[in-house]
Amino acid sequence: MIVVDAPVLADALVDDGAVGDAARTILASDPHWAAPAHLGVKVVSVIRGKTVGGKLGIARAEEALDALRELVIDYVDPAQLIDRMWRLRETSLPSSGEVLFEGQPYPVDEVGSASPV
Repeated sequence: MIVVDAPVLADALVDDGAVGDAARTILASDPHWAAPAHLGVKVVSVIRGKTVGGKLGIARAEEALDALRELVIDYVDPAQLIDRMWRLRETSLPSSGEVLFEGQPYPVDEVGSASPV
């Protein structure tokens, strides 16, 4: 399972260079994705910013939004994570993948935006 980070997903959807390739490679490594329910809002915000900033054309942005609508992602209500986020405050950021699935019996690979592989 991959806990999807919004900037990485946005890169996978709109970046046609090395960063986008790296993001797509990571995401393709596991078909089971999970994320907080607000992921779509954050991805649309990134795409909007790139469009308004002149870094992404409208047609390409609309292709990315169509692809975003088609993705199969297990969404988690962020309100259900409040206790976990607080309990892990010393070791994890609230957006960390381990906060989403701390204590679960399967491994979680967090895809972070800082340095795609």
